[in-house]
Amino acid sequence: MDDQQGPNEHLRRVEVVARGVFEKSKFSSMPPRAKTKIFQPVPFQGRWELSTFSMDGLDSFARWNVLDSNSSRATVGRSELTCSSIEEIGLSVDPNWEPERHVNVVGWPDAEDARLSLAQALRDKQEFILREAI
Repeated sequence: MDDQQGPNEHLRRVEVVARGVFEKSKFSSMPPRAKTKIFQPVPFQGRWELSTFSMDGLDSFARWNVLDSNSSRATVGRSELTCSSIEEIGLSVDPNWEPERHVNVVGWPDAEDARLSLAQALRDKQEFILREAI
């Protein structure tokens, strides 16, 4: 992790976020990408949120470490999205750094079909990285 984090770290602009994929059934191999379900938000305190983590400034090893340290399950893949691609489809990022590097994707509509459409758009914009065998 970078040593430049301070009390206002959550206020800085985030460029790349990632979601961990913990089951082989949650991604397809041809083409390699996480499935739509990975990008579906959950309701939390009156809004829909998709939990992600900032990958800014981290090498590949550190990116895996961030995802692993925030789950009790082994991360088998990660789906990375640029914040600009998230904003292009009408969603926004809300970094809260609780836990460290945590960023919510917000702005989801209440209509289920509209949320599904946005989740599919995120699926199509992702860069999926499959973890190599250790």
